[in-house]
Amino acid sequence: MKKPFRSILILLVLFTSVGLQVNAQRGGFGAGLVTVAEALRLRDDAPVILQGRIERHIRSEYYMFADETGSMRIEIPPRIWGSLRVTRDDLIEITGIVDRHLFARNKIYVRSIRLLQNDVE
Repeated sequence: MKKPFRSILILLVLFTSVGLQVNAQRGGFGAGLVTVAEALRLRDDAPVILQGRIERHIRSEYYMFADETGSMRIEIPPRIWGSLRVTRDDLIEITGIVDRHLFARNKIYVRSIRLLQNDVE
């Protein structure tokens, strides 16, 4: 292998490993804390973490989630809830995947939910 090519290959591997470490520290491969406004603009299947409150139950597994930048629909399968009970006063963190549709606004398919604080003590 020629020396310049090997040097470039080594640099490429080094930069890739550093990038993967930074992403892992931010909560996974590409998952990061975003606002509702940002999540509404993201690509399909983008991993996200959002903090806010559930405004209301729409139907079945669908809820309206809101933060200071807006609100959006989220889907929470029953197995994700477990024994957790959340009111509209509770600050929560959800981790999920953006589900983008051609003729509808983005929604988040929730993979985990965590209670951050309870305003009612």
